[in-house]
Amino acid sequence: MLRLDSDLRVYLHREPIDFRAGINSLTALVEQSMQLDPFARAVFAFHTQDVAVAAADSWRRDDRSGAEGTG
Repeated sequence: MLRLDSDLRVYLHREPIDFRAGINSLTALVEQSMQLDPFARAVFAFHTQDVAVAAADSWRRDDRSGAEGTG
């Protein structure tokens, strides 16, 4: 079970993605396709064509140079 703060937003990318995509590709998807700030206090969820496989990630605002994932 995952416990999230009440003020934390969770966004789901609607289109399936290739999970071989790197962190830079996911950041670009958040910025361009979802039109959101990838460094916002939020969790961004992605899925493959097989919806049984899913991943979620959030980025640290303090590390814009490397855009490290936390999840």
